[in-house]
Amino acid sequence: MKQDTKVQNLLKELQQNTGIEFTIINDNEESRDATLFKLRQLVMACKEKGQREYFLEKVLAGEISSAQLTQEAKRHRLDMETKFSMYYIEVFQSHGVDVYEMLETLFEKQASVIIVPINKLHFVILKKATEKEEIQETAQILLDMLNAEAMLDAKIAYQKSEVQIETLQEAYKEVRLAMKIGKIFYTQKYIYSYDQLGIGKLIYELPISACKAYIEEAFDGEMPPEIDEEMFITIRAFFENGLNISETARELYVHRNTLVYRLEKIEKELGLDIRNFEDALTYKLILMIMDYIRYMEQ
Repeated sequence: MKQDTKVQNLLKELQQNTGIEFTIINDNEESRDATLFKLRQLVMACKEKGQREYFLEKVLAGEISSAQLTQEAKRHRLDMETKFSMYYIEVFQSHGVDVYEMLETLFEKQASVIIVPINKLHFVILKKATEKEEIQETAQILLDMLNAEAMLDAKIAYQKSEVQIETLQEAYKEVRLAMKIGKIFYTQKYIYSYDQLGIGKLIYELPISACKAYIEEAFDGEMPPEIDEEMFITIRAFFENGLNISETARELYVHRNTLVYRLEKIEKELGLDIRNFEDALTYKLILMIMDYIRYMEQ
């Protein structure tokens, strides 16, 4: 690997902290992000208990006992009473961007923000809560910054309620679960809250056998037939527009009669008239359950 300035500086810092000279022998440029992340982790681990980020990463992972928590937090100058907003970021492709460095740049000189790297594509942002802060709005601003300034494809899960040091681990579990459930059931969205996952959270708790039994019951003992892309797009648009035919036709750029024809075709194929609220609800559940089954069987 061609050792750029960042790698060289981290290797030098490691040598200063450990007295050991390290060498990178992997010359694969694609592994640069992973190498930088691992080197940072080593540097943080080697420093004499002076890195809040490393301590907080261990708290999130449940590696700090409750008996140690208060003492260790004090050592790292963290007030147990301080309230934080928590944001969990997942970046899908870094495209060679050093995401950690980018986040540092975005929050430059903001002492109220702590960036905790989980790995090269996952990060936790802890931001000291303020009275006027709207957590959901802050999540949207953060996502916009990542998209616009860093050109990164990312999703964010956040904890709606404020958290303290002693509740960080539980909050972390919830935002990770929110991200997982959001990516299964709400693929068109980019921001998720554990407290706003709706019926997706309920389906996620169900056993696969119960899900399959519900689908078979709705289709007389069989699994639903495959539908083509046009039907799928029509159904999704119809649901997103509140079962409103005029609004759906406008969104799809089709004549109202064309949309009615498609809906009748869907009824013939599926045996469900999604213009009817009860049938629409049934099929909406089926679509979500099918997404869940596919996820679990992969």
